[in-house]
Formats: sequence, C-alpha cells, structure tokens
Amino acid sequence: MNAKPNELQEELASLVRVRNRLASTPDSSLPRILAALLPKILSRVDKNALALANLNNTSTCVCVHENAEEESKVRRDIQTHQMGILSHVMERIRANEDMPVPYLE
Repeated sequence: MNAKPNELQEELASLVRVRNRLASTPDSSLPRILAALLPKILSRVDKNALALANLNNTSTCVCVHENAEEESKVRRDIQTHQMGILSHVMERIRANEDMPVPYLE
C-alpha cells in the first residue's frame, strides 16, 4: 500500500487525539464511546498490520517506492498508538468490572 505521507501523519495525529480524549473520558461515558470506537480501531489495526507486513515483505525488492522506509516507521508509530489505545481500554475495563462493555456481553 503506497499511502501518502500526509495521510499517515493525519492518522497518527488522530490516534493521539483519540488516546488523549479517551484518557479524560469518565467511566460513565466509556461504554457508549467504546461501542463506536472498538470496531473502527480494530479495523484500522488490521489494515495497518497488513500494510506494514506488505512493506516488510517487499523491502528486499528493487521495486519498492522511495518512501517505504519512512512509511514503515510511521506505520510502526501508528501501531504503537493503536495498541496503546486498546491497552488503555483494557485497563479501564479491568478497573471497573461492573462497566458494561459493548461486544463482550
């Protein structure tokens, strides 16, 4: 996947915003937010992992686009933030066992 650098930077910035907003979200609002967030973040995790795997598989090929190394770095940063969001969600859920969690009921 030849993603434009600006698109990847925007996605990275969006993940940072989501992570920061999620951290300040009260527990009472979390189930509603997770109902919308979880499908989106899991889909993006999958898409990013596939793109990263494709970049890694073609890294020895002469036909790799010139920004492959930069794209790979940004995608790893994206992956780090995606996993950070999911980790934060799990910590919040574990801290409040009575919280209704969408998709896990």
